[in-house]
Amino acid sequence: EGRRHEVTTPEGLALRAYCVEPVAAEPAFVAVLVHGLFRSSLELEPVAKMLRRQGGECWLVDQRNHGASGRAPFTGGLRESDDLVAVVDYVRGLPGRAARPLVLFGVSLGTIAVTLALPRLDGVAGVVLDAPIEDLTAAAHRLMTFQRPGDRRSALYMAEPWRSLVVAAIGAWSGFAMSEVQPIEVVPSMPHDLPVLVVAEELDDRAPPATVQQLYGRMPQHEGTKELWLVPGVGHGKAFLDAPDGY
Repeated sequence: EGRRHEVTTPEGLALRAYCVEPVAAEPAFVAVLVHGLFRSSLELEPVAKMLRRQGGECWLVDQRNHGASGRAPFTGGLRESDDLVAVVDYVRGLPGRAARPLVLFGVSLGTIAVTLALPRLDGVAGVVLDAPIEDLTAAAHRLMTFQRPGDRRSALYMAEPWRSLVVAAIGAWSGFAMSEVQPIEVVPSMPHDLPVLVVAEELDDRAPPATVQQLYGRMPQHEGTKELWLVPGVGHGKAFLDAPDGY
């Protein structure tokens, strides 16, 4: 509870974030971490543990409708990116944080919020996109066509036209169009000198390596400033759990 902060967005939504101090006494940078769908800030603890060892002060954020944050229409990262901008503004407004390098981390759905927020954030020192979603509509269709014997997610399988009807219904219910959420069209506007690590997992069926590579290919940075890590034998967003040494 001593690490808990409440950030109120311009929309009036209350977001929960935890500030976890670095292992060293004085933070070398500030990291803001955004989790995936149906998760919470607790998902980010393994990554925060790594970043803390590097001297980072870590802010673990609950997205809207997740964890202890407030309830508001789900928009697949669209308005969630506004929420992230509000969190960064809050953090930078605290004593001593404004001048520290800012690192953004997102996994799965969290990568959409990070990518869409980037054009509105100055002075970002580095970005990590783990299992990034390139297009929300395409990802939704992948989720609803998943089939694997013995995997309970196969119960979500849905044939057309029902998939498209579900996509349209979600948008109508929440007041947005999934077609508006296309991180692959935003990444070309990244600063050319922004260091980015992109993580793709070999066994990922929600953000398959092929789609991650397409997203990576649209980034304007030169190799070395951007880096793609394909993790063998690992599923969606599991690299920091299953391959911690490489991470």
